[in-house]
Amino acid sequence: MKKLFYILFLLTNTLLYSQNLYFDKPRSGDVINSGPNGYAEIEYYILDPSWFFYCISYFQTQILVPGVGWTQWEYGQGGSYYVTKAGSYWIRGRAWVCGDAGGGNNYYISSYDINFSVTDNYAPAQPQGLQASKSSSNHPLLNWTACTQTDFSYYKIFKYVTSELGWQYRGFSFTNSFEDVDEIMVTGPLVANEHNVRYKVSAVDINSNESIASEDISVRVQGPWLEKSADDYSEIINYSLNQNYPNPFNPSTNISYSIPEKGLVTLKVYDMLGNEIVELVNEEKEKGNYSIDFVANNLASGVYIYTIRSKNFVESKRMILLK
Repeated sequence: MKKLFYILFLLTNTLLYSQNLYFDKPRSGDVINSGPNGYAEIEYYILDPSWFFYCISYFQTQILVPGVGWTQWEYGQGGSYYVTKAGSYWIRGRAWVCGDAGGGNNYYISSYDINFSVTDNYAPAQPQGLQASKSSSNHPLLNWTACTQTDFSYYKIFKYVTSELGWQYRGFSFTNSFEDVDEIMVTGPLVANEHNVRYKVSAVDINSNESIASEDISVRVQGPWLEKSADDYSEIINYSLNQNYPNPFNPSTNISYSIPEKGLVTLKVYDMLGNEIVELVNEEKEKGNYSIDFVANNLASGVYIYTIRSKNFVESKRMILLK
């Protein structure tokens, strides 16, 4: 009889020590959508296995954020995480057992890692209240109402000078202001050697969703009227690859380049070992000036190389990601 009791004791103790925690939510394979406010709420709840034990002193959870890593352990059997990055997530839990039915030592029991994904189909709201004033250096200083979405990343600024070129990307800003240092702003009646330029702004979130552009405004600046033909404009264009701006950057930067004739253009980013990270451009382009944003949410800090190729032109430059 004592021998049978001892065997049952060992089996019970083994089962208890191998017991796992289980999440009631989220479930493996769940797809959670971000809302228009810019974040997804990840609700979690760990089922209570305390009937196996004398006591469970506390529960803890942590999640694996794409491009960031595991968070700190959070206390609580249930609760919520609020995340802004789209991608594949993992969650896991553990609990501290302060004695089992067999009188064993204190120890952790853990859950299996559960995988779920977050999607984001909401672009930021259209920027409002765009206006211009003179900066201390007399440049056009643009200001607008700040974006309130949780996942906001940066603004794009566009400029219209001629009908031939249309709207051109001018730059970006992490704040709700931008100074166009290429222009000198003037006020008063329109006279010779002055002309109008127009500006508009869009907002981009960390998942690369871009808003509708703001209403545009017109600003008077110094210089002759710049309405030119495409042939006039092409005379000043050569093959070039510009240094990204800003540099160092986090998490996004802008890369601009020029091509003097129609042709296939590729623009790729590599790590320092020569591994291709992403292909930003691979298409036939008309002659002109171009720019593209590179968003590095899922990359580690370090030095990266970007290379352009078009016909016989090849050029590379370095950029630094600092997180």
